[in-house]
Amino acid sequence: MKDIIIEYSPHEIRVATLEGDALTELYHERPQEKRLVGNIYKGRVAKVLPGMESAFVDIGEERSAFFYIDDILPESLENEVAKASEGKIPIDKLLSEGQDVIVQVSKGPISTKGARITSHISLPGRNLVYMPFSNTVGVSRQITDDSERVRLRDIVSRLRPQNAGFIIRTVAEGRSEEDLHSDINFLVSLWDGVLQRAKKNSSPSLLHTDLNVVYRTLRDSLSKEVRKLVVNEREEYRQIRQFVKSYLPKFYSLIEYYGAAQPIFDHFGIENEIERALGHKVWLPSGGSLIIDQTEALTAIDVNTGRFVGKESHEQTILRTNLEAVEEIVHQLQLRNIGGIIIIELDATGLLMDNLANSLVLVLVVLFQADIRNALAQFGLITLFRDNRAQQQDVAERVLAACRTMARRKIGALVVFEKEVGLRNFTDRGTPINGLVSESLLLSIFHPTSPLHDGAVILGRKGDLVAAKCILPVSMNQNLSTMLGTRHRAALGLTEETDAVVLIVSEERKEISLGFQGQLMRESEVDLKQMLFSLLSGKTTSIKTKKTPAEEDILLDESLSIGRTEESSPNSAAT
Repeated sequence: MKDIIIEYSPHEIRVATLEGDALTELYHERPQEKRLVGNIYKGRVAKVLPGMESAFVDIGEERSAFFYIDDILPESLENEVAKASEGKIPIDKLLSEGQDVIVQVSKGPISTKGARITSHISLPGRNLVYMPFSNTVGVSRQITDDSERVRLRDIVSRLRPQNAGFIIRTVAEGRSEEDLHSDINFLVSLWDGVLQRAKKNSSPSLLHTDLNVVYRTLRDSLSKEVRKLVVNEREEYRQIRQFVKSYLPKFYSLIEYYGAAQPIFDHFGIENEIERALGHKVWLPSGGSLIIDQTEALTAIDVNTGRFVGKESHEQTILRTNLEAVEEIVHQLQLRNIGGIIIIELDATGLLMDNLANSLVLVLVVLFQADIRNALAQFGLITLFRDNRAQQQDVAERVLAACRTMARRKIGALVVFEKEVGLRNFTDRGTPINGLVSESLLLSIFHPTSPLHDGAVILGRKGDLVAAKCILPVSMNQNLSTMLGTRHRAALGLTEETDAVVLIVSEERKEISLGFQGQLMRESEVDLKQMLFSLLSGKTTSIKTKKTPAEEDILLDESLSIGRTEESSPNSAAT
């Protein structure tokens, strides 16, 4: 259970979330400091930098905002443009100096850097997040009941405006159709107001401001997991009660007033938690410590055993320190809202890697910086924990069942299983799904009438369906048979660049093939289920197949039929 504590003072508002006695979230706002994140502006392009694939936009603030190329086009438009072009469109073809643009701040200014902006606009409501330039309906992964996910998706898909996207938030679980309809109408009306102001106002100008920290908390965080919400200022207490009574009546009884002389954060032990948690040095329970250094480029975290000497072996001391450190680091990343590149140096991690090195540096790309993310995607991430084998096999069986159904129905498909090499370079350009894998979901995605049927779906290492409509690189291997269609070439292209495993469903031959390491294997040549299990578990590093006969047995008419249904660039495939 959670407790939300709100402290009003003359110069600052602070909101803390406690889980038990642990501080998990902390937000603050000062009236004299303008909050930019979430604000929508009508800006004017000040400078375009083709060499950096970026631009600077004047939004009326002290420093110009930063506009990266991947943030420029709305998703629906971006896909259309990408299909009609031969590769990535240069930024100077998308923007010109003096051009007016509607943008939203995605990351606030840091030091001498201006805010980062995007044209992928999103407007959060209580139950839904409205994305006016998207055309998808997503459901929070925290909603695990499949029937409830289907119910919510069906309601929103039916009620939403044409060509408008929504994300269904966790708090929407169990909400009625009336509640969801009300949220849709409110958010659409809010966006219409933004567009009207954009027509009337000259650039640069502010079009929309998000709620302050208190009311964002009420909107986003009040749920059945909250035990109480405590406020220390009487007038604000009355206003909060009125807001909750009007918009969130089921949580009205959770609101409490704190009128004691002792400061509210002291009473709940939050000040001590803040001092301990947000300092340069963070102590671990055993006596070890974390040293956290934040810069504009990255965050470095050093783990030290410190005064902890242990009672057993040196190895056990180090192991215990590192285990405590990993848990505390996760907590600190959430509490400090740290993103970007994070470098973690665990103390003497060579003991965990069979003495291959004295230390191990883990580089984690958490959020932001699409250029860094794309560059590092090919290297993959070191994972500390492997997925449960039974769960892995269950996902694979569901995928195979869906593939066999699609083969019988003559529905083509590409299903990608991510392994050690990261695939964010491909998922980021697809349509995010972030849902549980099921046969019905895959059949819905690849149905010929679905807007998501073109391209591949990519499953993450945890078995979740990360994204659909993903563009894969077509193999440029000159030795491949000319009989291979675009779908098979795309699968082979990805497996030549990464260690991914790909299942290919041929609608012409009603067959399933498996691609790995640039090789193609048909179900008739191997026990596909067993081979898939082996590859996903890492027991098989290569597959042996009579490559030429397998390739030549793919009908030419499949290649021709694929070519008739899509316009693919020489370097990408969307089938």
